Amino acid sequence: MKDSGNKAYVKDLERLDHSLESNLVTVKNDVNYAGDNDAEHTLDVYYLDNDKMKPVLVDVHGGGFISHDKKIDSVFANVMAQKGFVVFTINYRLAYPEHNVFDQIEDIDKATRWIVNNALAFKADTSKMFIAGHSSGGVNAIAEVLLSLSENMRSDYGFDSRNYSYNGLILDCGLMQFYKSSVAYNGMRNMVFTKGYKDDKRYCHLMFDKNDEIMKLPSTVIITNKSDELKAMSYDFKKLLERNNVKNVLFDTGSDGHMGVIFNPLSNDSTLIDDIVSFFNDGIHIVPYNDSFKQQVFDFTNKCFEELGKKFEPDGRHDFYNNIGDNFVVFYCLFDQDKLIGTVALKKIDENTVELKAMYLDRSYRGKGLGHHLMNKIVDEAKRLGYKSIVLDSMSQYKDALRLYERTGFKNTEQYNDNLFADVFMKLDL
Repeated sequence: MKDSGNKAYVKDLERLDHSLESNLVTVKNDVNYAGDNDAEHTLDVYYLDNDKMKPVLVDVHGGGFISHDKKIDSVFANVMAQKGFVVFTINYRLAYPEHNVFDQIEDIDKATRWIVNNALAFKADTSKMFIAGHSSGGVNAIAEVLLSLSENMRSDYGFDSRNYSYNGLILDCGLMQFYKSSVAYNGMRNMVFTKGYKDDKRYCHLMFDKNDEIMKLPSTVIITNKSDELKAMSYDFKKLLERNNVKNVLFDTGSDGHMGVIFNPLSNDSTLIDDIVSFFNDGIHIVPYNDSFKQQVFDFTNKCFEELGKKFEPDGRHDFYNNIGDNFVVFYCLFDQDKLIGTVALKKIDENTVELKAMYLDRSYRGKGLGHHLMNKIVDEAKRLGYKSIVLDSMSQYKDALRLYERTGFKNTEQYNDNLFADVFMKLDL
């Protein structure tokens, strides 16, 4: 590791929030997966030591290909182990000046083969394998998944056949378009690849926008946030996945900066990890509103209003829907795959109080706990933002909704607005 990379690594280690780690998680450190004495050929294992078989999560750290170590992902790994995964964080040979990205891909191949061969010792179920890549680790994670899908790629890399594949892929602030044309990226590639890499048959497989095998990728989670300098790459990669009909979800939430989720997986959005797990389990996930959802939100809200015998008037008394980003403190959308099935939002009343708005759930999805999921999400968000209470107005005829509010902890309160249609007013002290 170069001095500059080592300084960044030491600084990043100080950002880890170890308070999130649980001592219920067993950690086995520095297991060699290559049969040598090289520290860059080691992995750590995080797991709950019980008799239950658990899915595998392979974790590939970031660091621009040239720095960092598996320990940088220790908090993330511990939290994911708490969620029921057996997590393997992998070291690999750092690029420049001696090694290169092709060497790293080879190391990860060796590591995953060791994991598959030794999984039962940790009650790890290799029929349920997932992989996460952070920053530059995103390139290596995608390559590892493609190697499990493409015989042609394995042949070009000189790797043996496989008897395993991946059920899901997590890309955290990923460097997915590292082949961009710019002075900076040209310099990076010249550092981390061998001379003449463009003519190397292995390199073409990493040109993801020109690789037809991308359409075979499993369900993919993309994580970014407003302070991530590689945010545009996350959105570009999402477009690539959608063009290739790959099931995916993008979480653009929080403000912890590049790879923020490894420093504090529960920061800003305390349910992010749960939402990722839920997406992999059944495709149902909550994401913050963005303008690409606008027509879906209008159509869904209109449908819900019609079912309630009301009229949705975006050009009249509901005109605040035309600029959701400015008119709501937060606005969340619940999706089943690409289908919008629920919404929930908060609108500011004053410095201490927000109002529950847009709490709607598709009728065909009721009775599955999703209403509680939406309510828990919005209550957690109000607490995180520092508000002291949530208020709402409703109508006494909406029995199911009122029961949900009561179970969440809302209690009847005095009327706080001039809504002529409402006859129930409730408040939740946070």
